[in-house]
Amino acid sequence: MKRSLARILTTHAGSLPRPPDVLALATAPALDPVAAAACVRRAVADAVRRQAECGVDVVTDGEMSKPSFITYVTERLSGFEPSREPGAVPWAGSREATAFPEFYEPTLRQSPNAAAPRFVCTGPVTYVGQARVRADIDNLTAALAGLRMPLVWLAGAVVIVLVLGLRAIPIVEQRAAATTAPPPRWDLPVRMLVATLIVGVLVAVAPALGPRFTGMLSPFPVYAAILTVFAHRGQGAPAAIGVLRGLLAGLFGFVGFFVVVAGSIERVGIAMAFAVATLVALTAQLVSLRGLRAGSS
Repeated sequence: MKRSLARILTTHAGSLPRPPDVLALATAPALDPVAAAACVRRAVADAVRRQAECGVDVVTDGEMSKPSFITYVTERLSGFEPSREPGAVPWAGSREATAFPEFYEPTLRQSPNAAAPRFVCTGPVTYVGQARVRADIDNLTAALAGLRMPLVWLAGAVVIVLVLGLRAIPIVEQRAAATTAPPPRWDLPVRMLVATLIVGVLVAVAPALGPRFTGMLSPFPVYAAILTVFAHRGQGAPAAIGVLRGLLAGLFGFVGFFVVVAGSIERVGIAMAFAVATLVALTAQLVSLRGLRAGSS
């Protein structure tokens, strides 16, 4: 389920305007069911894409597979048979249609309901539309997949950027630990104070930034800025460079963790997804650590 703590998500209910070829299926169903299914699938993909372009957060299939919100019921419920009475639009004789004939007249002639047969209940009502619902779900799932950048490609792009970053930061030989002066007493308290201030600022502005931008900003300032500044002041530039290289190397595990969670949490649940993601992250950290040691030797 899609949720947001920063704003009200937008969606809509009901059907969306259908393209002409889909409207034709309502009045004259295609003889080839494969062609009809492909026609509906394209219409759903287009409807989902246009909703996303308009900024709709929770999109729908626009009810493209249904001739209307009234008559499609007989396709998915048993116990109904065609009536001998001629088809008609239910609101044709309403006071509104009578008061505005110039508006409703074209609609009454072109509505799929006018040509659709009428049905009467002649037996027990049971649901028989499982296959149609499955097709609707598959069409919407495929349309949503077309909006997202595949996770594996996105993760691959991030890994490439991290590798390029490690190559761009020079490998500098650090001074021996024995020759390094111990940090002053105020070093650790000041680090804690600065970290607390940064975290406090991020928490304060989080409602305005939203969860996405807050998540983007939180790793870098807390983990990189504080450690790098204090390492540079206490041990010089080589130590600061070492912190930055270690940060980039550690992000491989960071990427692995969230890729596994994003790709598996809906299938295996929270506990299993986080357990596997933690194992992947620790493995990536071990490989990164060995790579850093091999590069500095």
